[in-house]
Amino acid sequence: PSHDFGNVVVGAADTTPLAIVNQGDTPVFVSALRVSSVNVEEFTIVEDGCSERQMPAGEGCLAYMRFGPL
Repeated sequence: PSHDFGNVVVGAADTTPLAIVNQGDTPVFVSALRVSSVNVEEFTIVEDGCSERQMPAGEGCLAYMRFGPL
């Protein structure tokens, strides 16, 4: 998923929940969440309720992402 953190000033930070839902018809195994960004050092997964778990069809999990521009 993607998320727009809006305007966060340099030196400050914002943390937001990210809901991840299996919209398919079969279970999926989520091995790990990772950040993919040009400025990857500005993002941190601060709470991960999704990695290393089987997610049945239609169910979801929650992770929290922190953005702190440098």
